Formats: sequence, C-alpha cells, structure tokens
Amino acid sequence: MNFRLRTVVRGYTLIEVIITLFLVIGVSGIAFHVFRQTTYRIKVSQTQTLLQLLEYSLEQYALDHDGIYPAGDGSYASAQILYQKLAGYTPEGVRDESARCYGEYLSPRGRFVEDERAVVDSFGNYIRYIAPYSENSSLKAYRLWSLASE
Repeated sequence: MNFRLRTVVRGYTLIEVIITLFLVIGVSGIAFHVFRQTTYRIKVSQTQTLLQLLEYSLEQYALDHDGIYPAGDGSYASAQILYQKLAGYTPEGVRDESARCYGEYLSPRGRFVEDERAVVDSFGNYIRYIAPYSENSSLKAYRLWSLASE
C-alpha cells in the first residue's frame, strides 16, 4: 500500500491580519503620545531653567550697574535688549569687548538666541521682559516670563 501524506499549507486569515494591524497601530499611538508628553515636559523644564539663568544674569547686571536693570516693555524689542545687555553684543551682532557677558548660554549661535539676536525659550517664543516693574513693592524690579507653547 502506498500512503501519501498530505501537507496542508495554511496562511493567515484576513481577520488575523486586521487584528494584528490594529494592535500595532494602537501600541504605536500610545508610544507616540507618551513621547510627545515627555518632549513637552522637557521643553518646559528647559524654559524654567533658562528663566532662572536669566534672573541670575539680571541680578549680576544690576549689581554692576548700581541696581539698575536694562529697560524693557515686554515686546520683541525687549527680548533683543535683554540679549544685547546680558550677552555683551551690539544691535548689529558684534561682540562689544568692553562689555561683560553675563551668560555664556547666550552665545550668538546658542540654543536660546534667534537669528535676530533675541532671547527665545525652548518653544521658539521670545522671552518677555518688563523693567522697571513696580506693581507691588515686594516683587522684583523687573518681570520676566515665557509664553511657552501658547
């Protein structure tokens, strides 16, 4: 007697493929959401650190200039003035050798300086700066903030 074994070739059904595809899409969607949240938190933390560094630099500037802070009105021009006064650069972007640099993190090609020579946060928004600021005498003589991601 001649017995022949029959081999059955079986592939995946359409339902199995669709379920696998949905599982992969679901896991990647969750991973993408977690990644976006993490990057947002990192940018917020970097911006808070930048604001602390700027506060320290402003205090150093005021100590060297008899308690007077650079003038600012909260506009884009204030972000430029803040950069010029703290980094020691002229409005044209030339390093003023006689001026003191109050923050090495404010180099012209640094992460927190835009092409127009203005201080920006991690989200790319200009740092807002107002001085003199005297809404309440218990506050500092200036106000420094970021709009973050708006």
